[in-house]
Amino acid sequence: MASKPHQPHPAAADPELKDDPALEDGFGGLFGAAAPAEAQGRVPSRCRVHLLPDAKATDRGVVYRRGDERFLLAWTRMQAAFAAEVGEPEGVRTVVFDVAVETRGDECVLCRFDVDPGEEAQALARAIEVGVGREQCSASLRNLAREGLPSRHYTDLETLTEATLEAIRFRA
Repeated sequence: MASKPHQPHPAAADPELKDDPALEDGFGGLFGAAAPAEAQGRVPSRCRVHLLPDAKATDRGVVYRRGDERFLLAWTRMQAAFAAEVGEPEGVRTVVFDVAVETRGDECVLCRFDVDPGEEAQALARAIEVGVGREQCSASLRNLAREGLPSRHYTDLETLTEATLEAIRFRA
């Protein structure tokens, strides 16, 4: 997956929204220096997951909170988006969204957020599909946006992470 060109961060237009330093620590910043030549062309074999609490879609991206601070993950930073239902069939379930924001060498950076199944999950999937672009969304996310249910289900987050990483490998 190629990186998108650096663009001014949309959070600059809203002084209450900030850049999240947790997302800027990897790779010298997500839009930092290019990967070493030997890392170019490698397929990712591991990923780093950043959790985005209280995520909500806006016209500029996904806004989330850490404590009292609000942060924006702009649509322009998202390379690919995935959705799946996670949990036991007879137990508590949630819809989890994984968004790939950077792939460099054998590592990728994912931002993860979740919502309860239902209208909120479908609305978030629709917003992501529009914001990121349909072609950058998994079939499961597109199904969630259209039908209200993701077409993928995993019993735990570890299995979801492995499946997302595998999907990113095939996109590379």
